Amino acid sequence: MDWMARAIACLKDGKAPGGDGIPAEVWKHGGDNLFSRLHQLITNAWEAFDTVGRTRIWQLLRTYGCPEKFTTMIEALHTGMMANVSVGGEVSESFGVTNGVKQGSVLAPTLFSIFLSELLDEAFRDMGDGV
Repeated sequence: MDWMARAIACLKDGKAPGGDGIPAEVWKHGGDNLFSRLHQLITNAWEAFDTVGRTRIWQLLRTYGCPEKFTTMIEALHTGMMANVSVGGEVSESFGVTNGVKQGSVLAPTLFSIFLSELLDEAFRDMGDGV
């Protein structure tokens, strides 16, 4: 959470809000409580992301205009994905992984952002403008 505090501290007061529509002063005034809640939200959303069926992720890519050839390549990267668990030097048998994205993949944060954006759009679809 230190990186969030440092990023928020760098925001300049009196400037137009960013894409989120929240002025810098609100972020700064929120302090540790806001940082803690934001961190918890991101962590919970990331954990939930691992349970999302991949079909939904591929649909979102297409909805947002990702080229079909690229979407198909990402799907192929995740097809037949296998994993195992290692505990105390013991390694489990391999098993198929059908949800979420490859851990450590450079695509994972981008796919997560697309998923989270859709989640937030859905959650706030019926809300009016403003904070």
